[in-house]
Order: sequence, then structure tokens, then C-alpha cells
Amino acid sequence: MEREMRFLIVDDDELIRDTLRDFIEQIADFEVDDAPDGWRALDLIAKKEYDIILSDIMMPGISGIELLRQIKKTENGKNSDVIIMTGFRNIDNSIAALRAGAADYLHKPLNSDELSFIINRIAEKKKLDALNRMIKRNLGKRSKLNEEQIRNRFNNFKTQQIEMEGIGKVGLFSSTMKEIVKLADKFHSERNIPVLIQGETGTGKEIISRIIHYGSEQKGKGPLISLNCSSISPSLFESELFGYDEGAFTGAQQKGRIGKLELAQNGTLFLDEIGDFPIEMQPKLLRVLQEKEMYRVGSNEKIKLNVRFIFATNQDLISKIKDGSFRKDLYYRINIGNVFIPPLRERQSEIEDLSNMFLLEFSELRNRKFKKLSTSALELLQNYSWPGNVRELRNTIERITVLHDGEEVYVKHLDFLISPDTDDFSAEGNMLSFNLPDDRYDLSAIESKIINKVMKMFDNNKTKVAAYLNISRNTLLKKLRDSN
Repeated sequence: MEREMRFLIVDDDELIRDTLRDFIEQIADFEVDDAPDGWRALDLIAKKEYDIILSDIMMPGISGIELLRQIKKTENGKNSDVIIMTGFRNIDNSIAALRAGAADYLHKPLNSDELSFIINRIAEKKKLDALNRMIKRNLGKRSKLNEEQIRNRFNNFKTQQIEMEGIGKVGLFSSTMKEIVKLADKFHSERNIPVLIQGETGTGKEIISRIIHYGSEQKGKGPLISLNCSSISPSLFESELFGYDEGAFTGAQQKGRIGKLELAQNGTLFLDEIGDFPIEMQPKLLRVLQEKEMYRVGSNEKIKLNVRFIFATNQDLISKIKDGSFRKDLYYRINIGNVFIPPLRERQSEIEDLSNMFLLEFSELRNRKFKKLSTSALELLQNYSWPGNVRELRNTIERITVLHDGEEVYVKHLDFLISPDTDDFSAEGNMLSFNLPDDRYDLSAIESKIINKVMKMFDNNKTKVAAYLNISRNTLLKKLRDSN
């Protein structure tokens, strides 16, 4: 079993250290230490490894940037993820921190949601790294599976996976997804082309955005700054995107604030849910895309931009153009490069391999014995519509490993996917789906459910139901009595 994850807070303000300790202990099961300056932080790091280090940039002794450089030189700190925080809005500090190897960069006062998201993202990546180490160790051990089978299984997954920064392993188990990654790699080499990624929720648009930024071989440099357009109030959107100078408006922070565009200098700005971009702001975004320059709110100083733009949406932008909520000229500008990710229900061939990949990942993570899916469980997964796409499939497999343990996944482990009203039987439109259990199934139960479905189709008109089922009315009445 892997040890408990360790977290180190470095800040010369005791109140901030105590507040952060309380917050971090609430959101995750970490072993948390703190230090008032960089030198004492290095003393702690010399004694044990820390998975995540959150450090202020301005401290007595050595700065947070210098501390970051020193940490990366130590044996215990070379694999630590360091988050730099500062009360000063300075783009040079942001770039310096990221170039020195910071995992992320935050401004004070800290936003609890943003901090929680970053910590959970890094923690998940650490867990996946631990999983990979465990898989490699277990390849050398004997188990109930033949060693050659284990090796072949692992190698098969390995050759069809890529490792993404901040995401973990991504399975490419169909020609469709391999072609999408090839296309994303082409856009990676074309920084000046805006790219629009389209697909339903949960299909993996963020993953493709990372491939466009980093490349599938993870050689891309510069910051990747994300902004979810649906999560920000329209009144705050301009200052969030463009930043503002001191005194730009009532309530503005002293010394102003750097916007997402400037933070993405020499890197990539990923605007997720672009369909929710405020209509009154769209001309300003269009101008930025055309002119490669911007102005902070309240400033007359022109700022030249060197930024790659990636956009994503699960909405039909053509329909939004027709109803007047999205500009046609902006659509054509952001859609120069286009990637469409089909829903999982249209990539059914991937479901088995994706399920096995997630099952292996979460079984190793939670020390479960699961090795495979039963035939009927796999059939249920393949016949399910997956409205939440790959994200829902991943969450489904994780739920199984949280609640159950065993050598094999059965239909009973997936009962939450089956409608509570119809158990293992579902009816959608004129289509009927059956999920056959592993042991036995009562044929009369299927017959009864078909009759009930047809009764609803004809508003309980028994004469029409009997004619539709090609049986006599008396036979239908007998079957209804038997089912009751």
C-alpha cells in the first residue's frame, strides 16, 4: 500500500499557515506540515518527501522562486509538485515560477474553489503515478493469472495509452480516437490557428486541448491557462479575461490584476464552454483574435499577445448564431481548426478496453482483486447509452471498486445503471433492451414486461394490444392475470 500523501505549507504569516492547514485537512486526507520560511522548509524536505508544496513567493531568507529551485535539486524534492502563491500581481513572477518548474501559480487572496481544484488535480496525478509503479512491481509477482497473460495485458494497454500532464493515462482504443489525436498533434505545431473542440459533456475535450498545447509527446512549453465561460458572471468577465489597472472601477484591487490573456503569454488560453461567452464581450474577443493585442480595463496601454487559442463547447453554435446569442464572424474565426469528438455510444468498440483500463487502475489503487468483466456485465456496459460519455464510464468503474471486491465484475455490481422501475429491462421509444443475468432469467418476466410496454403504447386498449401481439384477447387477459 502507498503511504499517506504529504503536504507542506510555506508562509511567513502564521495565521495564513493555520488557515490553509485547516482547509487542506478538510478537503483531502493529507499529512500536513508547515514552515515559516524557505530554510526551515528545506530542513523538513531533507527528512521526508512531500507530494505537494504550497509556498508564498515573498518570504524572509529566500524567496519562493529560489526555494522552488532548491527543492528541485534535492533527492526528496525532485518529484514534489510546488504551487507558488503571491499577493503581488506581476506577470514576470508568474512566468518565472512556471519556468522554474512550478505546478501552478495562485494569487492572494486565494480562491478556495481554485485551490481545491488544483490540489485535487495534482493529487489525482500522484495517485496515477503510484498506480503505474504498483503495476510495474506486480508484473514481477506471480498471481492467479498466468505471468505471460499479465505481461501481454499490460503491454497491450501501454501501447494504446498516452500520459497527459495533469490528467494521467488516456486510452486510445479506436481508430477514431487515434485520428483525433493525430489531428490535435497537427494543430499543436500550428500556434497561430485557433482551434474549436466540439463534443458532448464527458467526451474528453479538455484532454484534447492538452494534446494541442503540449503535443502527444509532452514537449510543449509555456503555460496552459483555462477559463470556463459558464462559471463567471457576465459583469466580471471582462476583468477576468483582460485584467485591470489600479482604480479601474469601484472595488478594484490595489495595483490592479492580471487577466487570463496575459497569464497565457507564450502559452495557450483554453476557453471552455465558449457557447456561454457573453454576447456583449464577443466583439472584444474577436478583436483580440484578429489583432493579437489587448488593453487592460482602465488602461490605454496596448499589450501585444503571443497566445494560442483553444475553444471548446458541447452546444450547437450554429443554432446559437440563428437565435442571436453567438456572433457569426466570431464563429468563423474560432473554427479555423476544428476537432469533433463523437459520443461514446458511437464508439462502442472502445467500451471494453476503456472499462478494463479503468478497472485495472482503480483495482490497483484500492487494492481490489478485480481482474475482468463478466460477459453479461460487458454486454450491459456496451448496450448502455452513456449520456455522460467516457467520464460517466470511468465514474461507473470507480464506483464498483469502491463498493465491491472480487475476481470478476457481474451485472449485480452495475444495478445502478438499470432503471429502478424495470430492473434489468429498459424500453426507449420502440426499442427494448434486456440485460441477462449470469445465473438464470425467468422468461415469463420478460413476457410480462413486454406486455406492459405495449399496454402503455395503446393506452391500455386490450383489443389493440392483443392484435399488435398477434394473440387473442382472452389469451392477453390470462397473461395479465398471471402477471398480477
